[in-house]
Amino acid sequence: MPLKPISADKLYYKPFKPCRALVEGIIPKGLTVLAGTSKIGKSWMMLDLAISIASGTPFLGRPVKQAGVLYLCLEDTEQRIQNRMYELVDEAPPGLYFSICSDRLGAGFTRDVVNMLKDHPDIELIIVDTLQKVRQSDDGSGSGTYSKDYEEIAKIKKIADVNDKSIIVVHHLRKQKDKFDPYNEISGSTAISGASDTNMVLKKPEGSRTAELYIRGRDVEEKKFILEFEHPRWKVIDEIGANELAEQSVPGVLYQIAWLVKEYGKWSGCASELLNLVDDLSVAPNKLMQKITCHYYDVFHPMGISYEQKREADIRRITFTYDSAKDATLQDGSGDDDSDGSDDTMLHPYPMLPSEGVAEATVVANTRV
Repeated sequence: MPLKPISADKLYYKPFKPCRALVEGIIPKGLTVLAGTSKIGKSWMMLDLAISIASGTPFLGRPVKQAGVLYLCLEDTEQRIQNRMYELVDEAPPGLYFSICSDRLGAGFTRDVVNMLKDHPDIELIIVDTLQKVRQSDDGSGSGTYSKDYEEIAKIKKIADVNDKSIIVVHHLRKQKDKFDPYNEISGSTAISGASDTNMVLKKPEGSRTAELYIRGRDVEEKKFILEFEHPRWKVIDEIGANELAEQSVPGVLYQIAWLVKEYGKWSGCASELLNLVDDLSVAPNKLMQKITCHYYDVFHPMGISYEQKREADIRRITFTYDSAKDATLQDGSGDDDSDGSDDTMLHPYPMLPSEGVAEATVVANTRV
């Protein structure tokens, strides 16, 4: 496709018609990937969503835009869909269409979906359950190369973009967990989450009665819902917004390190020694420096702590220095920090580490990373 340049001035003043999300704050226009643990209830959620959009009733407590829906239930039978509808509604909503079969991408999928949209212009949402059923090849692994994943997701996204529709593809999570970023658990390469407009991850912590629904996208504010499945619907127990999620994303070990530095006054050594000292191995030694750098202004700067790191022979030395005067200045709000003057123990509820057995304020460790 050739370039179609537009000047900054023309784009700046170009009016665009407001685009209303199908579900407020959850389902915008474009391509959404919903990935979840096997048998967790993704299909129940999608059928409830389809019925809510078609009937104009709230979904997960959020208002919706009423519209037609095409639901490709590619792992179900018509009888199973019927039985589930019996449990969800007393009568079938208008404008809701199902199909239990479909051609694959590159073999008629795009053609058939586009023709359906032409025949039924009221359709605003297409649900593909599951992605694996329409992929160009099916080896049962759910994985592929980055270029292959990107190409397939891009084909589905193009249908949404060209026709100004919302498409949700249901996908799976890999078995390997990621305690810091649930979106890294989406099966396949990072192209799947990278090429989509919105990503949703539905997972249930082991031993928990509730599930977590993470939402991140270009046109929606990042959030997390705490859900409970009360047959036959998912119910919202709590909602956590972007600011609170950002706070939760800071590894707790960083606060432990900050308190240690405040207690010692200065600390110098390698990552593995530091993690052993605070007795917390939740972050790998080779990732600790990255976490410290990313969250320096969240954790260390507001507490008057500076740091430097440099390579020395076969170790990377980290040196922290606590400045009590700077800490006091920041806490009373007269410094360059945005602190509200609250006490650190309230901001960071982690206990101070004991100083017994520490002979000097400066602790130097030379063990290898």
